[in-house]
This record gives sequence, C-alpha cells and structure tokens, in this order.
Amino acid sequence: MPDHPKPEKKSPPSSKDFQIPPIPKQTAGAVTGAAIGSIIGPTGAVVGGVVGALVGKAASDRRPVEKAVRHATGFEKSSEGG
Repeated sequence: MPDHPKPEKKSPPSSKDFQIPPIPKQTAGAVTGAAIGSIIGPTGAVVGGVVGALVGKAASDRRPVEKAVRHATGFEKSSEGG
C-alpha cells in the first residue's frame, strides 16, 4: 500500500470572516413598501414598492420625502385658491 499523507481537516470559516455590505435605503424602502402593500394585493405590492423606493431614495438623498414624492408623481400644489 502506498503511503498517502492524511488530509488535514479544514475548519469552517468563523463568523468573524463574514462581511455583509449595507443595504441601500432605496432597496430597503422598496422591500418594506412592497411587503406592506402586499396586504392589499398584487397591485398594492407594486405601488407600495414604488412609493417605498421613492421614500428610501429621498432618505438617502437627505431631502424631504413629501417633495420627492411630489416630484416623482408630477403633483404640485398650485398657489391659486381654486
């Protein structure tokens, strides 16, 4: 029988070696919005995801959320009273 060296047992990597990148706020907002909107149904999940992404993007850009949603939807309050 030929002599073969015993293979060394490799230990699994420790949890200290794992590095998880941060999740962008836009992605987190989209997922949260979709999860909340899914209670209503498929359409709610889509709308919730879009709105959540807009809120997340506004949070990452550090601009007011209301202004970001108005800009995305094209809705602007008119200064006229009517």
